[in-house]
Amino acid sequence: IKEEIVVWKEEEEEEEEEKVVIIKEEIVVWKEEEVIEKEEEEEEEEEEEEEEEEEEEEEKVVIIKEEIVVWKEEEVIEKEEEEEEEEEEEEEEEEEEEEEKVVIIKEEIVVWKEEEVIEKEEEEEEENKIVKEIIIEESKLIEEVIKEEKEKEIEKEKKDDCLLYTS
Repeated sequence: IKEEIVVWKEEEEEEEEEKVVIIKEEIVVWKEEEVIEKEEEEEEEEEEEEEEEEEEEEEKVVIIKEEIVVWKEEEVIEKEEEEEEEEEEEEEEEEEEEEEKVVIIKEEIVVWKEEEVIEKEEEEEEENKIVKEIIIEESKLIEEVIKEEKEKEIEKEKKDDCLLYTS
């Protein structure tokens, strides 16, 4: 019986030792699982943080791209406005040049008309001179004819007088 008790005790001790070993192994496994879980959690957290950082970076990139697009649009609008202003200035300059040309042409027309008027006046003066000369010549001729007629009349009267005396 003693031997059996000893064997039984040994078996029990062995069982206890085995249990302790098993428990220790389970604790080690549990600890390892816990460590693995913690590492996985940390990895997940790191991945989430990285994802968040990537998302933030992507958002920043998107914002920067949008700002660049807005900036480009503003630049295009500014260029268009500058081009419009330049075109308007060019049109105004062209209009001014055209107006100046018109003024110059009008002035030339006025000068031409004045020259024409002066020429006509000179022609009229010439014609008037000629007419005056003709009138003067005609007057002289008429005077001569009158004079001749008077002389003829006087002669006729003389003749008539003479005839009267003779008769």
